[in-house]
Amino acid sequence: MKKMIIVTCIIVGLVLVAGVGLACHSKVSSTQPTDTAAENEIKPAETATPEAEPAKKESVEDLEIPDFDLQKEKEWVSYYEDSELGTTKYFDAAASMIRQKYGVNGKISSFGSIHFANWYLIAFDFVSELDAQKLDGEITHNTAFLVDLSKKEIINPKNYQAILPLTKRVIEVANQKKPGSTKDMLLHGLATLFSTLEFGHASCYDNPGDERHPKATLESTADNQYVLTYYIVTGSQQYPEYDRCTVTITDSDISFKSERLEQP
Repeated sequence: MKKMIIVTCIIVGLVLVAGVGLACHSKVSSTQPTDTAAENEIKPAETATPEAEPAKKESVEDLEIPDFDLQKEKEWVSYYEDSELGTTKYFDAAASMIRQKYGVNGKISSFGSIHFANWYLIAFDFVSELDAQKLDGEITHNTAFLVDLSKKEIINPKNYQAILPLTKRVIEVANQKKPGSTKDMLLHGLATLFSTLEFGHASCYDNPGDERHPKATLESTADNQYVLTYYIVTGSQQYPEYDRCTVTITDSDISFKSERLEQP
């Protein structure tokens, strides 16, 4: 009898121990997933979408260049005008070529940058308002380059032979226009084209109130020979200096010269 009581006590004890063990195991199991989840939780910063890539620069290699017929083109079109239509990708591609080759910085000038067919004159506004104030009234010019997108090349300085077909077409169109704003814009664009190749900036002085330094003019001096005359201004706002630029265009050649005018 005594032996039976001992056996019974042992069995009860084992059952109690097993029950406690199961309870402890159950408690640990119920808390472990919570701890593990807290440790392995992906924080919001890690789940955020990757940083946006910088805006892709238009590359001339990625573009299908439009097949403009130079002999049908009739006007210069500014970057601003194309931006209003959302079609600046060709300007951007030309600017990308220039930046890559010359390391030029600055914003593309909205009105100084123009194109005629596939010829893109890119002007960069590189002087900030703050810098302009520091210059104490000094007259500054943009930096400009000419790109022939048809050939995907930047025209070298003073390479006038390369732009002879373009020049002759602009003159042909200008001669079809009556004197007025349209003809003036054609000649102004042509003048900035020559300044770009000669000076590296797209400048043509145009002040209707200045009779001594008039806007760009075009005259025929002989058969198929023309002379474009225009002015650029340098120096300071208080003491400006003027250069007269004279461009002679024939069927086969272009010559450029400039001279500093004496102050009155």
